[in-house]
Amino acid sequence: MTEVSTWANTICTVAMLCVLCEMVIPQGNVARVLHFVLGMFLIITILIPISKAVHTKIDFKKDIAMTEEDNIRISAMDDLSIAYGKEVIENLIKETLEENELTYEKIAVTMDSSGGKRIDMIKVIIYTDISERNRWKEYQQCIKEKTGIQPTVCTE
Repeated sequence: MTEVSTWANTICTVAMLCVLCEMVIPQGNVARVLHFVLGMFLIITILIPISKAVHTKIDFKKDIAMTEEDNIRISAMDDLSIAYGKEVIENLIKETLEENELTYEKIAVTMDSSGGKRIDMIKVIIYTDISERNRWKEYQQCIKEKTGIQPTVCTE
């Protein structure tokens, strides 16, 4: 971006110099030649940076290549995303169970990042007391309705 700014400043400066020169030169045959020279000077000032930009070789592979540090950073972000996703799902399931007055001992959510492309939920397990065994279908149904997740309900 600084190159574009510098280029614009150069064009403005050269244009101002050309205007000043045209104001100073006398009218006549010399004026026509100087108008031509100043016009060419202004055009060259505009075109040289453009021609340099066009002829510059850009190595996209080198510019886009990820370093090991970038890979570590992305991996850490995947881990944070998974941890946050687990927390959100666990809280949603806890709220749903509490709304339906269903007790639980523990909730376990297992998630995976599928190689960094997306986060997939693999399994949700709700651990209950053995006395709640006859209500396991109710647990599964209310979680499925609220979240779309089919949990496994069992005892620890």
